[in-house]
Amino acid sequence: LSPKNPSALVDKSIWKYHPTTHIPSSQEKYGKIRKKISLTVAHVAQLMVAKGLADSIDDAFDRFLGKNKPAYVEKHRVPMIDAIAVIKSAGGVAVLAHPYLNDVADIDNFEPFLLTLKEMGLEGIEAVYPEHPEAATARYCQLALKHNLLITGGTDFHGAVTPGIQMGIGAGNFHVPYSFYERLMARLEQ
Repeated sequence: LSPKNPSALVDKSIWKYHPTTHIPSSQEKYGKIRKKISLTVAHVAQLMVAKGLADSIDDAFDRFLGKNKPAYVEKHRVPMIDAIAVIKSAGGVAVLAHPYLNDVADIDNFEPFLLTLKEMGLEGIEAVYPEHPEAATARYCQLALKHNLLITGGTDFHGAVTPGIQMGIGAGNFHVPYSFYERLMARLEQ
């Protein structure tokens, strides 16, 4: 393993390691649990920290795994209409996650976009999210109420890779109201 070239860790796919890095393959490291969980780039970041290539998970993303970094792998994107259809066919509630971070931050053009998604079957919007500016959160809540959409929230909890963040409780004093969960569950029971 060469700390001089940790970006050699990934070759076009998160789980295809270069043979010269001596980093355990996903099969060696995660093979037994891979069928039980979805492995993500965060697991690669954990492995980089464990192997001394990065000082922390944030460091791994900042220097290697984040967008436009040497080991970045583009995510597979599913068309929204297909994603909404799959969620609904599985009995779920389709919610637009953290819209401010998903290239729909232009509040003036957001409402027509939201209405298009609602026509496709969208039922809610993650209006409350730690990285949303207050004005965006207020606007998302207003639009959700106006168009009879659920207001949901998220803390960016991703298990052990997000220490200090729990489901419903984020960093600092950020929290998602329990009433959001209750309304979501009520919608599922309809």
